[in-house]
Amino acid sequence: MQYNPPSIYHLCRKYILLSPKRNFSLLFILSAFLAFSQNEVKYITEDSRTFKGSINGAPVTLFLQNKAIIDCNLHDRFIDGWYYYDKYKIKIPLSGYSYHCDMRLYHFGKNHRIDAKKAAENASQSTIDSIYANADHTEALLFDRCYYTGEKVTQWKGAFKTKTQTAAIIINASNISIGREYEYFKLPDSKTIDLRKIFPGYGGNKFFSLTGDQKENRLIFYFESISNHNACGRCGASDGEKGYRIIYFDKSWRIKKTAEYLTESCLENIYDTEIIKKTKDLTAYAIKDPDGSLRYQLIVDKANSKIEKSK
Repeated sequence: MQYNPPSIYHLCRKYILLSPKRNFSLLFILSAFLAFSQNEVKYITEDSRTFKGSINGAPVTLFLQNKAIIDCNLHDRFIDGWYYYDKYKIKIPLSGYSYHCDMRLYHFGKNHRIDAKKAAENASQSTIDSIYANADHTEALLFDRCYYTGEKVTQWKGAFKTKTQTAAIIINASNISIGREYEYFKLPDSKTIDLRKIFPGYGGNKFFSLTGDQKENRLIFYFESISNHNACGRCGASDGEKGYRIIYFDKSWRIKKTAEYLTESCLENIYDTEIIKKTKDLTAYAIKDPDGSLRYQLIVDKANSKIEKSK
């Protein structure tokens, strides 16, 4: 017989019936549980995407998925996927890579799987362009992902090449990156914000405290993240960046300003941080330079969701 554990509702109902004098404490526990479950950051990594677009005016659907890292950089990846013309819906396999600004996708014909595997096995960071360009492919889809314009982008244009022709391929998207990361947090007014947009760079945000007063609402996150997405670059092998991030809202939960405070950082040479005071609601840090001199003090007030930085 399968065991079905009782729900929180039934446990609470039983507790109330057995102990009516404990209703207040139960409500406190239940409200604390609900508050904890609500104040969580939801992490999402988008390792694949489906795009709509056109090749030489004919509607197409394109599916791409990140695969292994080419060398050291998390953003330089081998890519597999497919595309089809919407009229026929016959999937044409694709393999290729994203490297720096370039995203290059190839179809190798009848022996696609074998030839694509061979190209990937022989490619390295320094040879990947020539390996794929000189392989016996029948189609190539080529994009520059670093194209920049001051205007809002709704389409991305690339080149579709066969052995004899070149045509325009258009992707209906504001960007064509794969592997984007999101960190969603739900505010008390039920609005959801993406912390990766609010704090550019790396994520690793965890809820710390939330407080409101007559003037504003304040929300603090503690964060731990890598220092460099390139493991072969500066600080690529470090334990990363640590500290606090704060968002100041007006009373309608519109963002007024944000700030970030480091307690540890390879990039900023912050290693010898000392906690000089710690209570349930307050932590004081002494942030030091490599020579041991005080760089600044940081006071994190959890109870009031405030952060003060001083020399």
